[in-house]
Amino acid sequence: MAHGILSFFKKQWKSVLFSILALLLIVIYYAFFWPILVPVPSTNSWLESDNTVIFCGSVLTSPLTQDNGLFFIDVNNNKKIVRWEPTTIGSYDCGTVEWISQKGQLQFDGVINSVYGLYILDKGGNVTKQIDTNTFDPHSSMNYVISSDGQDMAFVYEEDIYVQNIEDSSRQRLTHDAYINREPDWSPDNQSLVFRTYRQDEDISTIGIIDRDGTNLIILAQSENSLNTPKWAPNGEMIAFKEFNEGHRNTLWTMNADGTNVRRILIPNKDGDTVGDFVWSSDSTHILFLSSRDEVCFVSVYPRTCTKSLYQIDIYTGEVTSLIQKWLFSANLALIE
Repeated sequence: MAHGILSFFKKQWKSVLFSILALLLIVIYYAFFWPILVPVPSTNSWLESDNTVIFCGSVLTSPLTQDNGLFFIDVNNNKKIVRWEPTTIGSYDCGTVEWISQKGQLQFDGVINSVYGLYILDKGGNVTKQIDTNTFDPHSSMNYVISSDGQDMAFVYEEDIYVQNIEDSSRQRLTHDAYINREPDWSPDNQSLVFRTYRQDEDISTIGIIDRDGTNLIILAQSENSLNTPKWAPNGEMIAFKEFNEGHRNTLWTMNADGTNVRRILIPNKDGDTVGDFVWSSDSTHILFLSSRDEVCFVSVYPRTCTKSLYQIDIYTGEVTSLIQKWLFSANLALIE
Protein backbone atom coordinates (compact mmCIF):
# COMPACT_ATOMS: atom_id res chain seq x y z
CA MET A 1 0.00 0.00 0.00
CA ALA A 2 2.82 2.38 0.91
CA HIS A 3 4.42 1.65 -2.46
CA GLY A 4 1.14 2.52 -4.19
CA ILE A 5 0.86 5.84 -2.38
CA LEU A 6 4.47 6.69 -3.20
CA SER A 7 3.90 5.79 -6.85
CA PHE A 8 0.79 8.01 -6.93
CA PHE A 9 2.68 11.02 -5.55
CA LYS A 10 5.50 10.49 -8.04
CA LYS A 11 3.01 10.64 -10.89
CA GLN A 12 0.75 13.35 -9.49
CA TRP A 13 3.22 15.52 -7.54
CA LYS A 14 2.58 18.55 -9.73
CA SER A 15 -1.17 18.38 -9.19
CA VAL A 16 -0.76 17.83 -5.45
CA LEU A 17 1.68 20.73 -5.16
CA PHE A 18 -0.63 22.97 -7.16
CA SER A 19 -3.57 22.08 -4.91
CA ILE A 20 -1.55 22.82 -1.77
CA LEU A 21 -0.36 26.16 -3.15
CA ALA A 22 -3.88 27.11 -4.22
CA LEU A 23 -5.26 26.28 -0.77
CA LEU A 24 -2.45 28.26 0.85
CA LEU A 25 -3.18 31.29 -1.35
CA ILE A 26 -6.88 31.14 -0.50
CA VAL A 27 -6.08 31.04 3.23
CA ILE A 28 -3.66 33.97 2.91
CA TYR A 29 -6.17 35.98 0.86
CA TYR A 30 -9.03 35.61 3.29
CA ALA A 31 -6.82 35.97 6.37
CA PHE A 32 -4.92 39.09 5.27
CA PHE A 33 -6.30 40.71 2.12
CA TRP A 34 -10.06 40.24 2.60
CA PRO A 35 -10.26 42.63 5.58
CA ILE A 36 -8.35 45.23 3.52
CA LEU A 37 -10.35 44.86 0.31
CA VAL A 38 -13.77 44.50 1.91
CA PRO A 39 -13.65 46.41 5.20
CA VAL A 40 -16.91 47.17 6.99
CA PRO A 41 -15.84 49.61 9.71
CA SER A 42 -18.24 50.68 12.43
CA THR A 43 -19.10 54.14 13.65
CA ASN A 44 -21.14 55.46 16.56
CA SER A 45 -21.57 58.85 14.95
CA TRP A 46 -23.80 59.91 12.08
CA LEU A 47 -22.04 59.95 8.71
CA GLU A 48 -22.42 63.56 7.56
CA SER A 49 -22.23 64.00 3.78
CA ASP A 50 -24.12 65.70 1.00
CA ASN A 51 -24.98 62.42 -0.70
CA THR A 52 -25.21 59.57 1.78
CA VAL A 53 -27.32 56.44 1.53
CA ILE A 54 -28.39 54.65 4.67
CA PHE A 55 -29.75 51.15 4.30
CA CYS A 56 -31.11 48.41 6.45
CA GLY A 57 -30.02 45.01 5.20
CA SER A 58 -27.31 42.39 4.99
CA VAL A 59 -23.65 42.79 4.04
CA LEU A 60 -21.06 40.15 3.24
CA THR A 61 -18.47 40.53 5.99
CA SER A 62 -16.48 37.34 5.46
CA PRO A 63 -16.41 34.52 2.89
CA LEU A 64 -18.95 32.58 4.94
CA THR A 65 -20.84 35.18 6.95
CA GLN A 66 -23.19 38.09 6.42
CA ASP A 67 -24.25 40.61 9.02
CA ASN A 68 -27.55 42.45 9.38
CA GLY A 69 -27.83 46.05 10.50
CA LEU A 70 -27.92 49.69 9.53
CA PHE A 71 -25.17 50.82 7.18
CA PHE A 72 -23.99 54.03 5.49
CA ILE A 73 -22.64 54.49 1.98
CA ASP A 74 -20.96 57.81 1.17
CA VAL A 75 -21.72 58.04 -2.54
CA ASN A 76 -19.52 61.08 -3.19
CA ASN A 77 -16.31 59.92 -1.61
CA ASN A 78 -14.84 56.48 -1.02
CA LYS A 79 -18.12 54.60 -1.50
CA LYS A 80 -17.22 52.30 1.36
CA ILE A 81 -19.84 50.55 3.48
CA VAL A 82 -19.82 51.70 7.12
CA ARG A 83 -21.91 50.08 9.83
CA TRP A 84 -23.85 52.50 12.05
CA GLU A 85 -23.78 51.36 15.67
CA PRO A 86 -24.99 54.13 17.98
CA THR A 87 -24.18 53.46 21.62
CA THR A 88 -27.67 54.44 22.77
CA ILE A 89 -29.36 51.46 21.15
CA GLY A 90 -28.65 47.75 21.18
CA SER A 91 -28.92 45.41 18.23
CA TYR A 92 -31.12 46.16 15.23
CA ASP A 93 -33.21 43.53 13.50
CA CYS A 94 -33.67 45.11 10.13
CA GLY A 95 -36.98 46.06 8.61
CA THR A 96 -37.29 49.18 6.47
CA VAL A 97 -35.90 52.72 6.63
CA GLU A 98 -37.18 56.06 5.32
CA TRP A 99 -35.69 59.54 5.64
CA ILE A 100 -37.86 62.25 7.25
CA SER A 101 -36.13 65.17 5.58
CA GLN A 102 -37.68 68.18 7.31
CA LYS A 103 -37.05 66.67 10.74
CA GLY A 104 -33.60 65.34 9.87
CA GLN A 105 -34.51 61.99 11.39
CA LEU A 106 -34.88 58.38 10.33
CA GLN A 107 -37.98 56.22 10.20
CA PHE A 108 -37.17 52.64 11.20
CA ASP A 109 -39.60 49.74 10.97
CA GLY A 110 -38.09 46.76 12.77
CA VAL A 111 -36.79 45.40 16.07
CA ILE A 112 -34.84 47.44 18.61
CA ASN A 113 -33.76 45.72 21.83
CA SER A 114 -36.05 42.77 21.08
CA VAL A 115 -39.13 44.96 20.63
CA TYR A 116 -40.71 45.25 17.19
CA GLY A 117 -42.12 48.64 16.33
CA LEU A 118 -42.19 51.70 14.14
CA TYR A 119 -39.57 54.12 15.45
CA ILE A 120 -38.20 57.56 14.69
CA LEU A 121 -34.45 57.87 15.36
CA ASP A 122 -32.35 61.00 15.59
CA LYS A 123 -28.77 61.24 14.34
CA GLY A 124 -27.49 60.07 17.69
CA GLY A 125 -29.41 56.84 17.37
CA ASN A 126 -31.87 57.85 20.07
CA VAL A 127 -35.50 56.77 19.72
CA THR A 128 -37.38 60.08 19.64
CA LYS A 129 -40.73 58.38 19.16
CA GLN A 130 -42.24 54.92 18.94
CA ILE A 131 -45.40 55.18 16.90
CA ASP A 132 -48.40 53.29 18.18
CA THR A 133 -49.46 50.66 15.66
CA ASN A 134 -51.47 48.59 18.14
CA THR A 135 -54.81 50.14 17.23
CA PHE A 136 -55.09 47.78 14.27
CA ASP A 137 -53.96 44.31 13.32
CA PRO A 138 -50.24 44.59 12.46
CA HIS A 139 -50.46 41.45 10.31
CA SER A 140 -52.94 43.21 8.01
CA SER A 141 -50.98 46.48 7.89
CA MET A 142 -47.88 47.37 5.93
CA ASN A 143 -45.98 49.97 3.95
CA TYR A 144 -45.68 52.60 6.63
CA VAL A 145 -44.20 55.88 5.36
CA ILE A 146 -44.02 59.14 7.30
CA SER A 147 -44.39 62.49 5.57
CA SER A 148 -41.28 64.64 5.23
CA ASP A 149 -42.59 67.09 7.86
CA GLY A 150 -43.08 64.23 10.32
CA GLN A 151 -46.74 65.03 10.92
CA ASP A 152 -48.58 62.18 9.19
CA MET A 153 -48.07 58.53 8.38
CA ALA A 154 -49.47 56.78 5.31
CA PHE A 155 -49.94 53.03 5.47
CA VAL A 156 -51.90 50.11 4.04
CA TYR A 157 -54.59 48.36 6.03
CA GLU A 158 -56.74 45.59 4.54
CA GLU A 159 -55.82 46.60 0.97
CA ASP A 160 -56.64 50.32 1.38
CA ILE A 161 -54.50 53.43 1.85
CA TYR A 162 -54.86 55.33 5.14
CA VAL A 163 -53.29 58.45 6.59
CA GLN A 164 -52.80 58.78 10.35
CA ASN A 165 -51.69 61.82 12.35
CA ILE A 166 -48.53 61.05 14.32
CA GLU A 167 -49.51 62.99 17.45
CA ASP A 168 -53.20 62.28 18.02
CA SER A 169 -53.52 59.02 15.97
CA SER A 170 -56.56 60.38 14.10
CA ARG A 171 -57.00 58.43 10.89
CA GLN A 172 -58.52 58.88 7.45
CA ARG A 173 -59.19 56.24 4.83
CA LEU A 174 -58.21 57.45 1.36
CA THR A 175 -59.22 54.56 -0.94
CA HIS A 176 -62.63 52.90 -0.92
CA ASP A 177 -62.58 50.11 -3.48
CA ALA A 178 -62.21 46.36 -3.83
CA TYR A 179 -58.73 46.60 -5.34
CA ILE A 180 -55.38 45.70 -3.78
CA ASN A 181 -53.67 49.00 -2.96
CA ARG A 182 -50.03 49.06 -1.87
CA GLU A 183 -46.83 51.09 -1.41
CA PRO A 184 -47.89 54.71 -0.84
CA ASP A 185 -45.21 57.39 -1.16
CA TRP A 186 -45.57 61.04 -0.19
CA SER A 187 -45.10 63.87 -2.66
CA PRO A 188 -42.34 66.29 -1.57
CA ASP A 189 -44.96 68.89 -0.54
CA ASN A 190 -46.88 66.22 1.47
CA GLN A 191 -50.12 67.09 -0.32
CA SER A 192 -50.47 63.88 -2.40
CA LEU A 193 -49.61 60.21 -2.36
CA VAL A 194 -48.54 57.96 -5.21
CA PHE A 195 -49.36 54.25 -4.87
CA ARG A 196 -49.82 51.06 -6.84
CA THR A 197 -53.01 49.07 -7.33
CA TYR A 198 -53.83 45.61 -8.65
CA ARG A 199 -57.32 45.44 -10.18
CA GLN A 200 -58.29 41.79 -10.00
CA ASP A 201 -61.39 42.09 -12.16
CA GLU A 202 -59.41 43.55 -15.06
CA ASP A 203 -56.13 41.79 -14.26
CA ILE A 204 -54.15 45.01 -14.64
CA SER A 205 -51.71 46.87 -12.44
CA THR A 206 -51.80 50.66 -12.11
CA ILE A 207 -49.85 53.56 -10.63
CA GLY A 208 -52.06 56.37 -9.34
CA ILE A 209 -51.95 59.51 -7.21
CA ILE A 210 -54.48 60.78 -4.69
CA ASP A 211 -54.69 63.96 -2.64
CA ARG A 212 -53.97 63.94 1.07
CA ASP A 213 -57.70 64.25 1.83
CA GLY A 214 -58.68 61.31 -0.39
CA THR A 215 -59.89 63.37 -3.38
CA ASN A 216 -58.68 63.67 -6.98
CA LEU A 217 -57.63 60.08 -7.66
CA ILE A 218 -55.80 59.98 -11.00
CA ILE A 219 -54.41 56.88 -12.77
CA LEU A 220 -51.01 57.70 -14.27
CA ALA A 221 -49.91 54.35 -15.74
CA GLN A 222 -51.25 50.83 -16.18
CA SER A 223 -49.98 47.51 -17.47
CA GLU A 224 -50.81 43.81 -17.67
CA ASN A 225 -47.44 43.31 -15.97
CA SER A 226 -46.99 44.13 -12.30
CA LEU A 227 -46.15 47.79 -11.62
CA ASN A 228 -44.61 48.38 -8.20
CA THR A 229 -42.57 50.60 -5.88
CA PRO A 230 -43.56 54.08 -7.13
CA LYS A 231 -41.30 56.80 -5.69
CA TRP A 232 -41.59 60.53 -6.07
CA ALA A 233 -38.53 62.52 -7.13
CA PRO A 234 -37.39 65.12 -4.56
CA ASN A 235 -38.20 67.97 -6.96
CA GLY A 236 -41.78 66.70 -7.28
CA GLU A 237 -41.66 66.66 -11.07
CA MET A 238 -41.23 62.92 -11.73
CA ILE A 239 -42.13 59.50 -10.41
CA ALA A 240 -40.05 56.35 -10.82
CA PHE A 241 -41.41 52.81 -10.60
CA LYS A 242 -40.59 49.23 -11.50
CA GLU A 243 -42.32 46.80 -13.83
CA PHE A 244 -42.11 43.09 -13.14
CA ASN A 245 -42.37 41.60 -16.63
CA GLU A 246 -43.05 38.21 -18.11
CA GLY A 247 -39.34 37.39 -17.87
CA HIS A 248 -39.63 37.64 -14.06
CA ARG A 249 -37.32 40.65 -13.96
CA ASN A 250 -37.85 44.19 -12.73
CA THR A 251 -37.25 47.00 -15.19
CA LEU A 252 -37.02 50.65 -14.13
CA TRP A 253 -39.28 53.40 -15.48
CA THR A 254 -39.82 57.12 -14.99
CA MET A 255 -42.67 59.46 -15.87
CA ASN A 256 -43.72 63.01 -15.23
CA ALA A 257 -45.88 63.54 -12.14
CA ASP A 258 -48.91 64.05 -14.40
CA GLY A 259 -48.39 60.66 -16.12
CA THR A 260 -46.84 61.99 -19.33
CA ASN A 261 -43.49 61.01 -20.84
CA VAL A 262 -43.48 57.43 -19.53
CA ARG A 263 -40.02 55.99 -20.28
CA ARG A 264 -38.26 52.73 -19.54
CA ILE A 265 -34.78 53.81 -18.50
CA LEU A 266 -33.21 50.54 -17.41
CA ILE A 267 -33.48 47.00 -18.75
CA PRO A 268 -31.72 44.11 -16.97
CA ASN A 269 -28.66 43.15 -18.96
CA LYS A 270 -28.90 39.37 -18.69
CA ASP A 271 -31.13 36.51 -17.64
CA GLY A 272 -31.59 36.48 -13.90
CA ASP A 273 -30.68 40.14 -13.51
CA THR A 274 -33.31 42.29 -11.84
CA VAL A 275 -33.63 45.72 -10.25
CA GLY A 276 -33.99 45.65 -6.47
CA ASP A 277 -34.75 48.58 -4.20
CA PHE A 278 -33.96 52.05 -5.52
CA VAL A 279 -33.86 55.66 -4.35
CA TRP A 280 -33.71 59.05 -6.09
CA SER A 281 -30.65 61.29 -5.82
CA SER A 282 -31.25 64.56 -4.00
CA ASP A 283 -31.05 66.57 -7.26
CA SER A 284 -33.57 64.27 -9.03
CA THR A 285 -31.17 63.56 -11.92
CA HIS A 286 -30.03 60.06 -10.92
CA ILE A 287 -31.49 56.93 -9.39
CA LEU A 288 -29.45 54.63 -7.16
CA PHE A 289 -30.53 51.01 -7.43
CA LEU A 290 -29.61 47.51 -6.33
CA SER A 291 -29.00 44.93 -9.03
CA SER A 292 -27.96 41.31 -9.30
CA ARG A 293 -26.19 41.90 -12.63
CA ASP A 294 -22.77 41.11 -11.09
CA GLU A 295 -23.97 38.65 -8.50
CA VAL A 296 -21.88 36.07 -6.71
CA CYS A 297 -23.89 33.10 -5.45
CA PHE A 298 -23.05 30.83 -2.54
CA VAL A 299 -24.50 27.45 -3.37
CA SER A 300 -23.12 25.99 -0.14
CA VAL A 301 -25.41 28.27 1.86
CA TYR A 302 -29.05 27.26 2.29
CA PRO A 303 -31.14 28.86 1.10
CA ARG A 304 -29.02 29.75 -1.92
CA THR A 305 -27.68 33.26 -1.35
CA CYS A 306 -26.57 35.72 -4.04
CA THR A 307 -25.00 39.12 -3.61
CA LYS A 308 -26.21 42.39 -5.11
CA SER A 309 -24.35 45.53 -6.14
CA LEU A 310 -25.27 49.20 -5.90
CA TYR A 311 -25.41 51.26 -9.09
CA GLN A 312 -26.40 54.73 -10.17
CA ILE A 313 -28.16 55.62 -13.43
CA ASP A 314 -28.46 59.01 -15.07
CA ILE A 315 -32.18 59.26 -15.90
CA TYR A 316 -31.50 61.42 -18.98
CA THR A 317 -28.51 59.68 -20.59
CA GLY A 318 -29.03 56.15 -19.25
CA GLU A 319 -25.38 55.97 -18.17
CA VAL A 320 -24.92 53.40 -15.37
CA THR A 321 -22.13 53.80 -12.80
CA SER A 322 -21.05 51.11 -10.36
CA LEU A 323 -20.91 52.28 -6.73
CA ILE A 324 -20.58 49.19 -4.51
CA GLN A 325 -19.65 45.83 -5.99
CA LYS A 326 -20.96 42.46 -4.90
CA TRP A 327 -21.02 42.79 -1.12
CA LEU A 328 -24.70 43.51 -0.50
CA PHE A 329 -27.61 41.16 0.02
CA SER A 330 -31.12 42.31 0.83
CA ALA A 331 -31.25 46.04 1.54
CA ASN A 332 -33.82 48.78 1.90
CA LEU A 333 -32.35 52.11 0.76
CA ALA A 334 -32.96 55.67 1.93
CA LEU A 335 -31.07 58.75 0.73
CA ILE A 336 -30.17 61.28 3.42
CA GLU A 337 -30.72 64.74 1.99
